[in-house]
Amino acid sequence: SSLFPVGEVGRRSALPASKRMPASDVVRHPLAVILLWHLIDRVLKWIANKRRIARDRALAFGLPLPSAYQDSDFGALQACLFSAEGLLSLGRMEKRVLSISSLREVMDGNEFLTDLVQRATARAAASHEPIILRYLSNEEKYVVLRTCMNHLSCMFGSLHVDFNAAQLLGFQNAFRSSWYCFTLLREVSKPSMSDRSSRGRGGQVPLEHRSRTTLRLMVVNETELRKIADGKLRPPTFGFFNKRHEARYRLGEKLAPGVNFQM
Repeated sequence: SSLFPVGEVGRRSALPASKRMPASDVVRHPLAVILLWHLIDRVLKWIANKRRIARDRALAFGLPLPSAYQDSDFGALQACLFSAEGLLSLGRMEKRVLSISSLREVMDGNEFLTDLVQRATARAAASHEPIILRYLSNEEKYVVLRTCMNHLSCMFGSLHVDFNAAQLLGFQNAFRSSWYCFTLLREVSKPSMSDRSSRGRGGQVPLEHRSRTTLRLMVVNETELRKIADGKLRPPTFGFFNKRHEARYRLGEKLAPGVNFQM
């Protein structure tokens, strides 16, 4: 025999009848339900805004991100030109910022690609590897690089129009074509030993001396990479200007073999 009469099982509730809220109350007070829903929505938006501000502050000042923010947007992605024009004379590997955009914007607003790059960045961080693309499949690399190439191409779109007009008007020597290579990097700027020893009030490291992680779209002239790969572009005998310029050159050394391999 059954504990419940036939047809009554599906209608039983765990709450006593005295504590249940009749559905008719919701129908009789729709305005109260709407106001309660709006209040909950406003509170959730306020909490989300506070979390975004805390995350952005941590990204701006190089503070550690709480675990709740590890899977969120990594903040701004810098497109940077790395140039060896001052390497031989000054020991400098220059870095010039071309644009600063959110990762989601560079990925054309595609949530799947944004999440793909974020996951690859997290895996690269766990392995202390600067090159993010090593943690993507060949097909994923192609799609991500093609999207990044479109972003870079749009930055110089007006020059394509000028080049086309100059060719039609007979100014063939007004422009010269140059080839550039690019990749996605996870770069960590670490404070030097002298910076770590200069403690502020309370024994804390000053904000400008704290480590921070930056996503970069590294752009390098193809000719410079080929010279690095061939050993024709090497640092001067007196060394690098500082550790940061040496780190940039070492990144070029990591990318250079791939250029010769593709050629």
